[in-house]
Amino acid sequence: MDSKGSALLLALNLLSFAMLSSAAAPAPSGNGVCPVNTLDLTVCLNLANGLVDISSPPASQCCSLIADVVDLNVIVQCLCITIKAGPVTVNVNANLSSILNNCKIAHPSNLVCP
Repeated sequence: MDSKGSALLLALNLLSFAMLSSAAAPAPSGNGVCPVNTLDLTVCLNLANGLVDISSPPASQCCSLIADVVDLNVIVQCLCITIKAGPVTVNVNANLSSILNNCKIAHPSNLVCP
């Protein structure tokens, strides 16, 4: 094989290895995946900070978003991602508890964000 052919073969191999190694892995199923778009959950931040009443539209939107998620661990993970990305992260666990309380979701008192 001449040098141009070898160079082309090498370039194609490098390209295929680069494409394979950069391919996104499939999202794991079950725990570890937030089934709710965390950007949608930003409506929960005002509820966490006590800025809205439970009967207000943002509060009902927040509660309806997380009400569809059955697993408390997944709800916690989703909310923690949203709270930590929000503008006020001083007391993440208090905000988490506030959201869950306002949405009437039973949870242990010692629940903390991972």
